[in-house]
Amino acid sequence: MFNGKKIISGIAAVLIYFLLIYIVLLNYNRHEEKAKNYVEENSNRVTVTLVNSNKTLINKSSKKSNTKRAIPQQHLIPLKTPIKIKNPIKRVIPPKPNIKLRDRAKQEKERVRQAHVRKAQIKKDKAVAKERARQAQIKKDKAVAKERARQARIKKDKAVKERVRQAQIKKDKAVAKERARQAWIKKDKAAKKREAKKEQERLARIAKEKEATKRANQERARATRIKKERADKKERERLARIKEERDAVKRAERAREREREARLERERIAIKKEKERQARIRRERERRQAQRANDLFSSVNTHQQRRVPVVQQSRQQQSRVHHSSVADRIKNSYQSGRTSTRNRDSGVKNAYIAKVKRHLNNWSAQSNYKGNSATIRLTIRNSGKFRYVITRTSSGSLSAGLREFLDQLNRMGLGRHDKSSAYVITVHFKAN
Repeated sequence: MFNGKKIISGIAAVLIYFLLIYIVLLNYNRHEEKAKNYVEENSNRVTVTLVNSNKTLINKSSKKSNTKRAIPQQHLIPLKTPIKIKNPIKRVIPPKPNIKLRDRAKQEKERVRQAHVRKAQIKKDKAVAKERARQAQIKKDKAVAKERARQARIKKDKAVKERVRQAQIKKDKAVAKERARQAWIKKDKAAKKREAKKEQERLARIAKEKEATKRANQERARATRIKKERADKKERERLARIKEERDAVKRAERAREREREARLERERIAIKKEKERQARIRRERERRQAQRANDLFSSVNTHQQRRVPVVQQSRQQQSRVHHSSVADRIKNSYQSGRTSTRNRDSGVKNAYIAKVKRHLNNWSAQSNYKGNSATIRLTIRNSGKFRYVITRTSSGSLSAGLREFLDQLNRMGLGRHDKSSAYVITVHFKAN
């Protein structure tokens, strides 16, 4: 079935599109006509400008001419005269004058004097260096002698200090030995005093224990009598309670039987109503489809599709007849408690595994690790918090991303459970 609003909006869009095309073509035709008229008006005017002349010739048409309009003149720009560059002035460097020696004997004498002066200076420098070396050696010898004297003085001072220290140690040992002897004497006296006090306390405790034993025997006899009376009373109460429990179990069995029958009746009514509602919906849908097909595709020949019947399985619980007594059923329920506990633990584990898998499948970042897989081992405490270990992974980046996601999930929690110990589950995850 078509939507009328969409059809109207489509038609309006097509009309707007054609209107825009018409406006563009109209403006284009107008501009083309203006250009054509301008060319026709100015086709008879020809302007000629002579080269290297100030005159302009105008060819006037016999059909149309405008004598009143001023004709602009184009003046030629004269060329610049070339600039002459002068040659640079050459610089003449005069040659050096040739100096000639006038008195060679005087120069030879001066050279000999300079050689004697240099030899004397060298000799003087050697003497000065020798004197400096001698002074340095003397200074070094004095420093060595001074250092030896200082070392000898230090050694002597150390020996004196060592003798004084040994004497002080000997004196301290004697004082400590005397103090230890006095302390031992004092400690021995205190120990003897404590032993005497302990002996007095032991004798008093023995007397007290004898008195307490006597009172305990009397109290034990009285307690035995009271215990026997209480045991008789408890046995009577137990028998009465067993009788009441049996009556209560019978009443509960009858009430459960009535409730089960009522629930089965309600379920049958609900299933019947649901079937009627489904049939009504199916008939309404078929009627609408037939009406739509008749309205829109009346000229089209189609084959009717056969509907495959769906067999709905009945979920009604069959009535269960108990042939055993109430006591036998109570005994069997106690004996099967361990099996039911194991089944309940298995169900809780499966629920936790399904919850973790659901959170992992809803993880938005798993598309970044498509195709990678990991195995996670979780230890879930009764508070809902858990510890996890990624035992196997095909990618390091997937392991890092899983750690961040599991930390967020741990802050949210997985829900509490009533078991005192923790549940240990293993989840296999593959990123999609």
